[in-house]
Amino acid sequence: MAMDLESVFLNGTVGAGKTTTGEALHWLLADDGISNAVIDLRNRHEPNSQELTWHLDRSVELGEILSETQVETHVVPTGPRTPQQVAQAVRALIGW
Repeated sequence: MAMDLESVFLNGTVGAGKTTTGEALHWLLADDGISNAVIDLRNRHEPNSQELTWHLDRSVELGEILSETQVETHVVPTGPRTPQQVAQAVRALIGW
Protein backbone atom coordinates (compact mmCIF):
# COMPACT_ATOMS: atom_id res chain seq x y z
CA MET A 1 0.00 0.00 0.00
CA ALA A 2 1.58 3.29 -1.08
CA MET A 3 1.24 6.36 1.09
CA ASP A 4 1.78 9.99 0.23
CA LEU A 5 3.97 11.42 2.96
CA GLU A 6 4.52 15.11 3.48
CA SER A 7 6.86 16.83 5.88
CA VAL A 8 7.74 20.22 7.28
CA PHE A 9 11.33 21.06 8.14
CA LEU A 10 11.71 23.93 10.60
CA ASN A 11 15.14 25.51 10.31
CA GLY A 12 16.86 28.26 12.25
CA THR A 13 19.55 29.08 14.76
CA VAL A 14 19.61 28.09 18.43
CA GLY A 15 16.77 29.83 20.22
CA ALA A 16 14.85 30.73 17.07
CA GLY A 17 11.78 28.81 18.21
CA LYS A 18 11.94 25.64 16.11
CA THR A 19 10.96 23.28 18.94
CA THR A 20 8.23 25.57 20.25
CA THR A 21 6.80 26.10 16.76
CA GLY A 22 6.94 22.36 16.04
CA GLU A 23 5.01 21.58 19.21
CA ALA A 24 2.43 24.28 18.49
CA LEU A 25 2.00 22.99 14.93
CA HIS A 26 1.65 19.43 16.23
CA TRP A 27 -1.22 20.39 18.55
CA LEU A 28 -2.89 22.59 15.93
CA LEU A 29 -2.96 19.66 13.48
CA ALA A 30 -3.82 17.07 16.14
CA ASP A 31 -6.76 19.16 17.35
CA ASP A 32 -8.12 18.99 13.79
CA GLY A 33 -7.64 15.21 13.63
CA ILE A 34 -4.57 15.32 11.40
CA SER A 35 -2.02 12.67 12.34
CA ASN A 36 1.49 14.04 12.68
CA ALA A 37 4.74 13.64 14.56
CA VAL A 38 7.46 16.00 15.71
CA ILE A 39 11.05 14.78 15.71
CA ASP A 40 13.36 16.99 17.75
CA LEU A 41 16.75 16.50 19.46
CA ARG A 42 16.09 18.16 22.78
CA ASN A 43 18.48 19.08 25.51
CA ARG A 44 21.54 19.03 23.31
CA HIS A 45 23.16 21.59 25.58
CA GLU A 46 23.03 21.98 29.33
CA PRO A 47 21.73 25.36 30.51
CA ASN A 48 24.56 27.84 31.02
CA SER A 49 27.05 25.49 29.33
CA GLN A 50 29.96 26.68 27.21
CA GLU A 51 28.50 24.85 24.19
CA LEU A 52 25.16 26.65 24.48
CA THR A 53 26.90 30.00 24.96
CA TRP A 54 28.99 29.36 21.84
CA HIS A 55 25.90 28.60 19.74
CA LEU A 56 24.00 31.59 21.07
CA ASP A 57 26.96 33.89 20.48
CA ARG A 58 27.21 32.59 16.90
CA SER A 59 23.50 32.81 16.12
CA VAL A 60 23.81 36.04 14.10
CA GLU A 61 26.60 34.57 11.97
CA LEU A 62 24.72 31.30 11.50
CA GLY A 63 21.56 33.20 10.60
CA GLU A 64 23.48 35.00 7.86
CA ILE A 65 24.83 31.67 6.57
CA LEU A 66 21.30 30.23 6.45
CA SER A 67 20.07 33.31 4.59
CA GLU A 68 22.89 33.12 2.04
CA THR A 69 22.37 29.41 1.30
CA GLN A 70 18.65 29.93 0.62
CA VAL A 71 17.62 26.38 1.53
CA GLU A 72 14.11 27.43 2.49
CA THR A 73 10.92 27.19 0.49
CA HIS A 74 9.03 29.53 2.81
CA VAL A 75 10.14 31.90 5.53
CA VAL A 76 7.91 32.64 8.51
CA PRO A 77 9.24 35.40 10.76
CA THR A 78 8.60 34.73 14.43
CA GLY A 79 9.07 38.22 15.87
CA PRO A 80 6.53 39.10 18.55
CA ARG A 81 4.10 36.35 17.45
CA THR A 82 2.96 33.63 19.82
CA PRO A 83 3.98 30.05 19.00
CA GLN A 84 0.37 29.36 18.01
CA GLN A 85 0.38 32.31 15.58
CA VAL A 86 3.62 31.10 14.01
CA ALA A 87 2.22 27.56 13.72
CA GLN A 88 -0.92 28.92 12.05
CA ALA A 89 1.22 30.86 9.57
CA VAL A 90 3.23 27.71 8.78
CA ARG A 91 0.03 25.72 8.34
CA ALA A 92 -1.41 28.34 5.99
CA LEU A 93 1.75 28.23 3.85
CA ILE A 94 1.72 24.44 3.55
CA GLY A 95 -2.01 24.20 3.03
CA TRP A 96 -2.78 21.61 5.68
